[in-house]
Amino acid sequence: MYNNGARSDSYSTLQAPLPATDYLSTLRVAPLAGSAGARVTWSGRFTPVGLSEQEVTGLFHGIYVAALQALRQSLAK
Repeated sequence: MYNNGARSDSYSTLQAPLPATDYLSTLRVAPLAGSAGARVTWSGRFTPVGLSEQEVTGLFHGIYVAALQALRQSLAK
């Protein structure tokens, strides 16, 4: 669900080759005071399947970090 006023987008993943179900993710963009930049926050909630919550959290953390780094590099060009 996209919310232009809140500068956020939430989505769920129905099927994926991941050890989790009921995945809901939210991406938020907030302006940085006194700057032309912005802070991007990406979060999610899920039910782990076959792994511990800590293991699945680590997996998603790696995905989020890599994607946000790629976004930063793309916008820097």
